[in-house]
Amino acid sequence: MSASPPVIQKIQKLLRLASCEAANENEAAAAAQKAQGLLLAHNLTLEAVWAENSKFFGENPIGEYCLERGHRRKVKWKAILLAAIAKANGCYEFSRGPMLYVVGPETSVEVCALTYEYLASIIVRVAKAEPPDRSWRNAFRLGAARRLGERLVQQRYQWEQDGLETVHQPALVVRSHYNQLEQAVADFLQYVYGEREFSLDRSPQYSNVSGYVAGRSAAETVNLNIEAGSETSMLERTVASANS
Repeated sequence: MSASPPVIQKIQKLLRLASCEAANENEAAAAAQKAQGLLLAHNLTLEAVWAENSKFFGENPIGEYCLERGHRRKVKWKAILLAAIAKANGCYEFSRGPMLYVVGPETSVEVCALTYEYLASIIVRVAKAEPPDRSWRNAFRLGAARRLGERLVQQRYQWEQDGLETVHQPALVVRSHYNQLEQAVADFLQYVYGEREFSLDRSPQYSNVSGYVAGRSAAETVNLNIEAGSETSMLERTVASANS
């Protein structure tokens, strides 16, 4: 393959934008056209472009996926929620303008996407049922997103300490899974972005304390398992599948 890594990375980003459901039609079409032009200019195939990712996490290679497009600017509570969901799954979330991305293996990112859609829809629905005060609702959404994120990350750490009895995975295997996955994600980010620093901490700022507290309180009662009738969550089955 004659193309340099930066060219490969640019084509991959364009292809992901072209297939991103959160991108509008014009952005997706423009990205697809640019990607096609680079493929032709460098005599590359799609197989060759994506083969570069196989060095990260073997048969389930790491990728960068757009999960939320936003509008004119990033929505803070959504970024907070998605960042925690990504961490709970051993992935990594970052923003580019109003768009939110998750870096990780496709199977793990799918879990992130479904969990994000599920929890975000609950936050929106419950917030709408509350008093029609904008600052109160904004604070409520921030509080709910922060507390749901804390619960998800705490759940992951609990699994790393106790293992996953429901899918017969001991703690050592669970910790090894997350360690390998996070190292592969870190290697991917280093490969794509070099020494660029990413901000990990998002401290929510809110003007309505009662709304924030109410959001945190409401988040305590939310079932973290999308499939409420199932004894195991998607995340548990993903960890088990990766180590079977």
